[in-house]
Amino acid sequence: HLNSVDYQPEWDQIVVSSRKFSEVWVIDHSTTAAEAATNQGGRSGQGGALLYRFGNPAAWQQPGEQQLFSQHDARWLPQPSGETAISVFNNAYASNTSAISTWTLPVSAQGVYESTTDWLTPTDINHATGAETVYSPFMSSAQALPNGHYLLCVGNQGRLLEWNAAGEVVWEYLNPVNSQGNAAAQGATARQNQTFRATKYLPDFPAFQNRVLIGTTPVELNPDSSNCFVPPLVIVSSANEVSLAPNPATTSITLTSTATQALPYQCYSTAGRLLGSGTLAPQQDTRLSLTDWPRGLYILWLFQPSGKVLAKRFIKG
Repeated sequence: HLNSVDYQPEWDQIVVSSRKFSEVWVIDHSTTAAEAATNQGGRSGQGGALLYRFGNPAAWQQPGEQQLFSQHDARWLPQPSGETAISVFNNAYASNTSAISTWTLPVSAQGVYESTTDWLTPTDINHATGAETVYSPFMSSAQALPNGHYLLCVGNQGRLLEWNAAGEVVWEYLNPVNSQGNAAAQGATARQNQTFRATKYLPDFPAFQNRVLIGTTPVELNPDSSNCFVPPLVIVSSANEVSLAPNPATTSITLTSTATQALPYQCYSTAGRLLGSGTLAPQQDTRLSLTDWPRGLYILWLFQPSGKVLAKRFIKG
């Protein structure tokens, strides 16, 4: 069966994951139903034929080493170099060991794939197993985050992990809700809490624009929330009162405010680390040094007297 679908809008292509075949397949999304029943038509000119397949050469009587094993959650993964890769949660990569597997596609900038002989043995495939072994024989997911981390869902355990670039666990959460929709008490053993997939949404996700985000009660029963606080915020991503330049930046970035009042600000990495804070003076420029900041994506929060929080993002290159 197919366990994931991910869309690439620039090429109008879809990648799907087949657990039974231990392969990922790319197909042309632009075809009509009639064209999809043939090997002609669509943007690719190949109708419903597979534009690309990878993972298990034996599935189509080809030589080569099997690389994927009952995998889940195939995702397009654009690279800084301009190349395109795919990532999967490789469930049965080794004995009682799952991996995050990524590889670069043999494809042009226009979405045209090279000959089938280049599909069998990519030279740059990477199987990351992390500092701590994780294993789930079914379900599960792996999402690449902008800061170079990965969000993992270890499906059979209902366990969510964030790995840093070294494969170390920097955040963990155990799903307390069972298959009947009942939550366990905090500190109790969660049972029948298998989780199919997890996705992290950053604060500037378009669906959050101009929304009131209010923290509700914890999922767990009898929670201890003494060390937790989620303030109610109105997040406005189109912060027109403040501009950033240059973006991407290297050594510094200039914040230009047209607001008539001072705006306190905080700047965080996507891992939640506070890198800088201060106050923007009304209708003035403020220079923020990035010399010691690692490369990556950053979120700038600007706090208005009304309680609204303006959000801007930039890249340190």
